[in-house]
Amino acid sequence: RWEQITMRFDAFPTKAAAYAALAEAGNEIVGGRPFYQVALERSQGSTASTGGLQPWTKKGSLVSKVLDDALFTLPLKQLSPILEDDKGFHIIRVLEFLRDDADCGFVCFIDICGVDYPDREKRFDVVYHLLSPKLNAR
Repeated sequence: RWEQITMRFDAFPTKAAAYAALAEAGNEIVGGRPFYQVALERSQGSTASTGGLQPWTKKGSLVSKVLDDALFTLPLKQLSPILEDDKGFHIIRVLEFLRDDADCGFVCFIDICGVDYPDREKRFDVVYHLLSPKLNAR
């Protein structure tokens, strides 16, 4: 899965204004604000209402070649530089690839548990325990 914040060209008077808005959003994330909060408030992408969260994506499945290429070259959990395609500017972050990546193959679900982070607004995370028969690893 991955996250995305988008500033569409058609929502700004100039490309420079769209770029500046996205740079400001990116700086908030770098400054420690959660990605999903920034996406909820600022993104103009189709998944803004879910905090920018995108589902599993296979290489070649996106309309935007720029985003498709970045998704499969960007290191996990690292913010991308500002990316430009024909619709707008984007910042993305890859969260997971374990199941769909041919070199990993974590396809067996073993267990599920919860983790409580009392200091966070959204306190609870779900942790999935997976098995890769290919790597014989959990």
